[in-house]
Amino acid sequence: LIEENPDPKGGLCLGVIGHIPEGTDVHKINFSDAVMYNSGNHLVGGAIGKEDVGKGMIFPAGSRVGVQYNVRKRALTFYLNKQSFGTCYIKREAWEDLQLVYPCLAMYLPDQRVLVSFGTREEVWAASG
Repeated sequence: LIEENPDPKGGLCLGVIGHIPEGTDVHKINFSDAVMYNSGNHLVGGAIGKEDVGKGMIFPAGSRVGVQYNVRKRALTFYLNKQSFGTCYIKREAWEDLQLVYPCLAMYLPDQRVLVSFGTREEVWAASG
C-alpha cells in the first residue's frame, strides 16, 4: 500500500534482485541481476527478458502495487490495485544469478512511505531524506 508518495510519477521501484545490496549499492536501482519497475517509467535491470509490461504506470498514495514471482516460469507479474499491468520473464543469461531472489523496493523521495506485506507479515518502510 502506497501510504505517502509526493510525486507519484517517479521515484518508486519494486521487483526482485539476486543479491542483497550493500554500501553505496543501496542507492542504485539498475543491477545486472534485477528486474524492477520504476514508477512513471518502465522496467530497469539487466535481467529483463521478454516482457509486455505497461509503460508510465504511476503509483499515487492509496494505491496497491505488487509483484508476483512465478519460480517455475521465471516470470514476474506486476500489479496495480490488483490488476496486472504486465509480465516480464527473466532472460536465460541471468538465470544462474537469480537462483535465489530477494524482494526489492527502492524509494527516491523524502516522505515516501509504503506498507509492505509479505504474506501475513506487514511492515512500514519509509524513505529517509
